[in-house]
Amino acid sequence: MSTTLEVRQALPYVSHLKIVKFPNLQVVYGKDQQGNDAQGLMANQPSMQVEVTLYIVGSDGSTEKAFATPYTFGSRNYLHDILDQIAAIENPPQNVLATKKTIQDRLATEKLWLEDVLAAAGIPTLEGLWSDAFSASMDEFPTWAESATPIGGVKTYIRQLEWDARLSYEANKTVTVTMGIYSTPECKETQPERKILTFEDGASKRQRQANIAALDQRITQLAEAQTAIDAIKAAKAMPAGAQRDAILAQFNPQIVNQPDLDAYRAQVVQEQSSYVNQKAQLAAVTYGEIKDLVSLTSIAGSIKSLVVDGVLANLKAVLPEWSDLDMNIVSSRFALPPVE
Repeated sequence: MSTTLEVRQALPYVSHLKIVKFPNLQVVYGKDQQGNDAQGLMANQPSMQVEVTLYIVGSDGSTEKAFATPYTFGSRNYLHDILDQIAAIENPPQNVLATKKTIQDRLATEKLWLEDVLAAAGIPTLEGLWSDAFSASMDEFPTWAESATPIGGVKTYIRQLEWDARLSYEANKTVTVTMGIYSTPECKETQPERKILTFEDGASKRQRQANIAALDQRITQLAEAQTAIDAIKAAKAMPAGAQRDAILAQFNPQIVNQPDLDAYRAQVVQEQSSYVNQKAQLAAVTYGEIKDLVSLTSIAGSIKSLVVDGVLANLKAVLPEWSDLDMNIVSSRFALPPVE
């Protein structure tokens, strides 16, 4: 029995792009082996982590998602810096020597490097990547926008640690910018306080607004239900007769026939409180808009080079299965998904 394989052409698209610009330690939460809540520290090294989604292109030009694959571009410069630090240690202990061996093995075997991506994209340094856009992005958030009038406070220093863009064609889009807050301009803290700016696409914004409107409607309905319960209780306290029956007839029989109106009212109050809290949580988070972020000159002018000339061209160079990929076609078809 023979098996025939059909072959179709697919083009790559970077659907997730995460850039760690500076090394930092981050508290992470999870479960220990016994299932109890636990926390630990995760070391974030300078890197670029991407998810590449392949889309099959049909004869009519239509596309269909095939599958997605993650890739990580580590930083050669960062690893060499660590080796330099190890070299300066007199009589390094065994665990340091083991770290040295691990780094040397990585440098000898890994093929995907952040510096190669930046060089191919014409970007001089990782630290300078979109630094002016970072300042502009902060201005979209009143808490973080620079005040025109200094208040005479203690200086704190803020820099961008990470950029995390999820720009899938199949889902709502988000971009998060993680900031580190430092006490000095040298930024020596290895575990700085982390703050996150979140940018949403138009679909997410409309959904969030619709959710808030639905909560508002339900909160109003439950307030009206409490008023109705109070009126029903007052009517039931009246002497039996036509007037009492006429008042009760105005209300929903399901409420009128509740065996314990006090308990039912308490239930309604509790439900309303839950919706009020949900609304407060949604309203408490300030979002920027992705359309404003990606339209900034430094991002709009370099995102294509970073993705096409940097990421995808480097992947083609090291992945045998990508050898037939026409980078001219990839470049001509490149476009960010709609974010309005």
